Amino acid sequence: MTSQFTVHPKTHYQEHLLFLILDLERKGWNTGEISRFLTDKGYLSVRGKPLLSKHIWSMLKTNKRRIERLEEEPEITIKSIEIKRTKLT
Repeated sequence: MTSQFTVHPKTHYQEHLLFLILDLERKGWNTGEISRFLTDKGYLSVRGKPLLSKHIWSMLKTNKRRIERLEEEPEITIKSIEIKRTKLT
């Protein structure tokens, strides 16, 4: 339940990398082409490893799920409300 409300902020580098990946994907590039291009430009994964195709795919998938989760309306139900009056002295 709380995972619907949890938003893990991305670092500036993650935002920049995702922006580049999404831009290249919109232009019709596949994950392998994106991976090779960014690696040739000197980009590394967030953990400092070479960017592989599976990393690009994972970032795209995670971003898609994140957007879907943030756009989803949470289901809110109120089960019971109890009002108690205490005696003031």
